[in-house]
Amino acid sequence: MHVIFLSVLVLSIAVVVLLRRVRKRFPSVLTATQQNTVLGPFAFVVTLYAFLLSFVVINLWQTFSQAQRTVAIEAETVAVLYRLTESFPEAQMVRQTLVQYLKSGIQDEWPAMANGHASPQTEALYTQIWRGVRDLVPSTAKNQLLYAEVLNQLSTLATSRRDRLLIAGGSIPTLMWMTLVYGGLLLLASLYYLDIGSPKEQSVIDFIVIALLFATIYLGIELSGPFRGTMRVTPQAFERIGVYMGSE
Repeated sequence: MHVIFLSVLVLSIAVVVLLRRVRKRFPSVLTATQQNTVLGPFAFVVTLYAFLLSFVVINLWQTFSQAQRTVAIEAETVAVLYRLTESFPEAQMVRQTLVQYLKSGIQDEWPAMANGHASPQTEALYTQIWRGVRDLVPSTAKNQLLYAEVLNQLSTLATSRRDRLLIAGGSIPTLMWMTLVYGGLLLLASLYYLDIGSPKEQSVIDFIVIALLFATIYLGIELSGPFRGTMRVTPQAFERIGVYMGSE
């Protein structure tokens, strides 16, 4: 995190220095009155872009939180299925597959989700779980009730897995990213016309605007992929349930 902070800081300072040199080499021909006139539209543009950027970041954070909840629900569902199938003598293979599913999710699917897709190995184990449950024979009235609950939990597992993989694919369209980048470049370009006449104070204003812009965009990039980057959803829930099931 310290490296990221320093990178944003250095990049912001570099842009401020570049902007200052551009102003010196190509000074604005606007008068003080004209600059005051420009200040109003500039403030509107900054506010509009900040609103758009904040909207995107808030939605990404909600998606990130949803990914954490989805992973926890999926792991807990696997644990419930593992418990429910204890009453079925022929379910030993299903129970072993559930354990393997968690291990494969950690070892195979998490790295695959960093690239936005599922793991074929984990997908195959998921299919085996469905086949194993389908082949169970509830011979008693109690097992029939348990089997109905097993099917219900299996449906929950399917929903959680589907949602997790959909989130792993990314939640921000390319067009939205293009709009944010284009708007950010326009915002940086418009800083050229904002000259208050004092170099030191002008550098401070430029740095605040540029640093906040870069920091917010970086946050959006990090949150856009909940299963990759520095800020990512870890398989901790899978690991915790895996330890519990492995101790059985």
